[in-house]
Amino acid sequence: MTHHEIAMAQLDVARKYLEWRISALEAPLTALQQDGDEDRAQALLDQSWMFKNRIQSVEDVATVLEIMQELGVCDDN
Repeated sequence: MTHHEIAMAQLDVARKYLEWRISALEAPLTALQQDGDEDRAQALLDQSWMFKNRIQSVEDVATVLEIMQELGVCDDN
């Protein structure tokens, strides 16, 4: 496995972890919204947005690594 493949695999794991964290917030968020607890619901929404922003950052890094690979900048030879 090349350094590039390892890095891409690690980024994929990070993305999946963040997606899992977002999905774990859905049920409590729905319950808080149904109970009318807007302050706590907003806190969970804020966490969700933070995780979504991190996913975007992970995807940005993956894009940069792909471009570097295409340009031959990170050859593992």
